[in-house]
Amino acid sequence: MEKNVLRLDTNAVVMPVVRDGERVGEIVMHPDDTVFLGKFYALLPKLEAQRDALSGTLDADDAGKTLGALQKLWESMRADIDEVFGVGTCDTSFGSVCSLALAQQFFEGVAEVLQGEREDKIAKYTSPAKAVLK
Repeated sequence: MEKNVLRLDTNAVVMPVVRDGERVGEIVMHPDDTVFLGKFYALLPKLEAQRDALSGTLDADDAGKTLGALQKLWESMRADIDEVFGVGTCDTSFGSVCSLALAQQFFEGVAEVLQGEREDKIAKYTSPAKAVLK
């Protein structure tokens, strides 16, 4: 038995990243970390605003302009994701592919895990009350 050991548990959630059927790495989230949650929830409206701005720049007659706007959005989104989840998250998750559909899959997967983690935390406080109400 070790003496004088401080044991801490950050309740980190490790998510394996499987891209095209191959495990390519993992990302780590801390759903109890208020700084992480603040950054994550601040990112969502920013992405929505970028999407809305992008829709105003799409031009069916100018593919180059449209692709340039998409590339700018993608680069910004990658920087934002790496800021929230840690440097290298986008390289692990997306590789070299530039696809807004991949970003959507990323956010849906992360949101599902975060929602599940939050529900589990809340359930431990609400379960006894629900049992009494039955």
